[in-house]
Amino acid sequence: MRLYYWKQWERPRTRRRKFLALGIGRHEVHMASRSRKGHWRMSHNGLVQRALTHQWLAEQGVPSMEKMWVSIRYPDGRKRTKSV
Repeated sequence: MRLYYWKQWERPRTRRRKFLALGIGRHEVHMASRSRKGHWRMSHNGLVQRALTHQWLAEQGVPSMEKMWVSIRYPDGRKRTKSV
């Protein structure tokens, strides 16, 4: 999902404004917002991951893939253990 937000914030000016609003320092914001690296690579950048946390993504309404997988895999809510 970070990739899509990074693509949506297309211009460096927009990226800078959004990062500053999320509480990232000015020097770090300048380095990341002007980066010429690709969308996929920047979505794995530590700065982007620090700014767009799982909690922030949940507040934006992005569903948790982990929670969805667990609910599908374990519909009764219990994990099965192997007997040895």
